[in-house]
Amino acid sequence: DVADAVHRAIMGKGLGDSFEVRLQGLFPAHSEDHIYTITKDMVSLPADMPVKLGTEFKINRGSIARVTEDDGKYLVLDANHQYAGKEVVLKMTLMDILNIGNCYIDELSFGEDC
Repeated sequence: DVADAVHRAIMGKGLGDSFEVRLQGLFPAHSEDHIYTITKDMVSLPADMPVKLGTEFKINRGSIARVTEDDGKYLVLDANHQYAGKEVVLKMTLMDILNIGNCYIDELSFGEDC
């Protein structure tokens, strides 16, 4: 999990040290099951909102799909998360170490006291 990865990365670091945390699998894998080809007439948009690459639509149960191809008649929509299958790299600099009392790092959660 993210907190564990950050915890491991800061061990032995001092104030001002910069480092990276690489997270794989944070988002689901890209799935071809979330790619849809539709005809343009299946989309009803206001005339002042042209369909172009990157246009986003709400589809089934509020999911978001982006237009990835447009051949004039058909649109290809990608409903995968925009970061599906990608590695996330956090670039960090240790700026301060806060006195958090008697808490251990694995007891901390955002917005809560130990």
